[in-house]
Amino acid sequence: CPISFYGSQCAEVCRCQNGADCDHISGQCSCRTGFIGQSCELKCPAGTFGYGCQQLCECMNNATCDYVTGTCYCSIGFKGIRCDQGES
Repeated sequence: CPISFYGSQCAEVCRCQNGADCDHISGQCSCRTGFIGQSCELKCPAGTFGYGCQQLCECMNNATCDYVTGTCYCSIGFKGIRCDQGES
């Protein structure tokens, strides 16, 4: 089937989002890292990241966690990989 089509005679249109691959027979989406959902339409919920959103963020002090990589983006006044160190 051409990209974005699946099924009998490749007549069905894939509904996958966010760069997900579409199975050429079933149309099932294979989500990229950081996304979940039937059509891979959802970013990982807060506090999770990675493939299938199965990894837990370890950011502290109200830091935000990247839903793909798990990288912590520290709030003002904090530093460190987990934002667990106060800035002097």
